[in-house]
Amino acid sequence: MNCLEARGVAVARGGRRILNSVSLRVEPGTFTALAGPNGSGKSTLLRALAGIWPLSEGSVTLDEKPLGTLGRRAIAQRIAFVAQDNRLDFAFTVGEIVAMGRYPHRGRFERAASADRRAIEEAMEWCGVARTNGMAGKPPPGPLGKSGPGPCGGKLGT
Repeated sequence: MNCLEARGVAVARGGRRILNSVSLRVEPGTFTALAGPNGSGKSTLLRALAGIWPLSEGSVTLDEKPLGTLGRRAIAQRIAFVAQDNRLDFAFTVGEIVAMGRYPHRGRFERAASADRRAIEEAMEWCGVARTNGMAGKPPPGPLGKSGPGPCGGKLGT
């Protein structure tokens, strides 16, 4: 099901409160956009929802289970997070980066199975990057003649 819910979430970093009393519910199969000016806490909220940054107040649940009670692997199997400021030190294709999201679903040194390949293809199709076979740093032309599939920041998927 993968329903992700935040209630009264607050996050403080370096003694500064970045988020204050944020609540939201993200249902499976829906598209949710976080919009706001630079520095308004969008990326901080995504990191908090993914369990990457600790909450100062409030709660985050995944299918009504507190995120803090789930192990990192269980969270990674159900929530994908790509930070806005990711830096790639190696030449990965878009498909290879998407395939990294399947690692939590396999054993440590297990090779990709047909189910993994199907999931990768479906994810790329859903995101509109299935036709992208090149390097991640060189996305295909996007809407309105812009480079890439459109404006992007941090991404969180359930």
